[in-house]
Amino acid sequence: MSAVRLSIAAFGLLACATSASGECAWILWEQTVVGNEWTLAPVDAQIVFDTRPQCEAWAKQRNEAHQTASGATGRSPQRTWHCLPDTVDPRGPKGMK
Repeated sequence: MSAVRLSIAAFGLLACATSASGECAWILWEQTVVGNEWTLAPVDAQIVFDTRPQCEAWAKQRNEAHQTASGATGRSPQRTWHCLPDTVDPRGPKGMK
C-alpha cells in the first residue's frame, strides 16, 4: 500500500476512534494483489459491519479460505480482504487515478 493510502487509512481510523459517538460502520474491502485494485467485497458477502471486530472476523475467514484454496492449487493468493472505517476509501479521492 502506498504511503498516501496508508495516511488516508490512518486518518480514517483516527477520525472513527475520536468521533462524538465513538462508533462508525466498518466496510469489508477486497484488494487484488496484481494491479493493487481496491473494490467493495463481492455481492455474496456482507460488507457493512457495526463494529471493527465483526468486520475483521469476516475478513479473517475470507482470507483463510482463500489462502487454503490457493494453496491447494499451488497458486499464490491474488486477493485479500481488509476492514476500513466507512470514512476511508482506499481507492483515493474521486477523479484521481
